[in-house]
Amino acid sequence: MRGDRIHLIRAGKHKVAFLVKGPIYLVCISCTEEPYESLRSQLELLYGQMVLILTESVSRYFEKNPKFDMMPLLGGTDVVFSSLFHSFRNPASFLHAYTYLPLPCETRQAVAAILQDVSDSGVIYSMLMSKYKVVSLVGAQKAQLHPDDMLLLANFVMASESFRQDDTYLVLLTSNSDAFFHLKDCRYVGKAYEAVQECEELKKKCLYL
Repeated sequence: MRGDRIHLIRAGKHKVAFLVKGPIYLVCISCTEEPYESLRSQLELLYGQMVLILTESVSRYFEKNPKFDMMPLLGGTDVVFSSLFHSFRNPASFLHAYTYLPLPCETRQAVAAILQDVSDSGVIYSMLMSKYKVVSLVGAQKAQLHPDDMLLLANFVMASESFRQDDTYLVLLTSNSDAFFHLKDCRYVGKAYEAVQECEELKKKCLYL
């Protein structure tokens, strides 16, 4: 029927999955036993990482000019997308969830109290991470950080040290795609027992938006 879209093609042991986002077509070729839903979820996250960096305004450029080349805009982000691909081995990616770092309750509460002070100063989100695991996350009233945004944000920050040193403006997949968030002074804690000490020292230098 006219208007129908191809979602999946099987060719021997291979599956070719498609995801259409306006004028942007994303394609995944897989030889695993993953169902289409899993492959589609990976393409959604791939698109989300692109939107986080470029915003959905890139779609408008493609609508105006189908020959538009986005690669110059993505310069230097190869490591981000490579890291995202490798993260698909983590069940959290297809469960749309993120992992908390195991900590004693009193330690996590101490970190949360410090981050709450940061949020009370007008910051939308404040969080402390140990690599890809969340130590604590605090948001402004009625502000919720979707797990997919959390995964993409963590991947963006952890993929390259340069992204942890420079101020960055980005958008979140599940928020208003035209609204920019200021990602500033990104740090992460290397060991669990350092969480409170690091947070005390950094205060507003924790990872926050």
